[in-house]
Amino acid sequence: MKMDQPAKSPRNPAFEQDKELLIFARTSLFLNHLETSTEVADFVCQQIKAIIGQGYVALTLLDDLTQTFSVSATGGFEDDNLIKAGLTFTGTDPTKIQVPAKDLTPEDLTNYQSGRLELLEDGLYALLIRKYPRTSCSAIGLLFSIRNVYTIGFSHRGQHIGGIAILTDSGEAVEKTGLS
Repeated sequence: MKMDQPAKSPRNPAFEQDKELLIFARTSLFLNHLETSTEVADFVCQQIKAIIGQGYVALTLLDDLTQTFSVSATGGFEDDNLIKAGLTFTGTDPTKIQVPAKDLTPEDLTNYQSGRLELLEDGLYALLIRKYPRTSCSAIGLLFSIRNVYTIGFSHRGQHIGGIAILTDSGEAVEKTGLS
């Protein structure tokens, strides 16, 4: 008995599920061949970017020596217009921002240590730890269609050591993938 294959259409949910399974399968194969934490971080960002489509991904890690968080890898920043806008509105390249661990509030830590993908209610403003004016963050968000900012933190022995931020125009892209 021959079973019908799902139509390979970007609008077909079965196709979307097949696409995601292929990405996850490829990820598990490639992770075994990556040798450095930088390679792993870059690969993870690129795979998340492939899953969400439109949007941006940034992975941050804690520097033990300086006790600051900085961006270790990105996905979607290939077009440097977002970086130029960050420079224009804040005077800082968003991929070069360093955030002292001591500047995280208890609420920030709760979000990052929840073990779940969390929607940041204050979007870019919250992601940038309130270091830049809300109006600048809003302008960048409008300019680049960043309406939703999701984060998930990495913890080790109860200490926040980094995380992933996903910036999208719609939460639908993240929610339908099952990442949330």
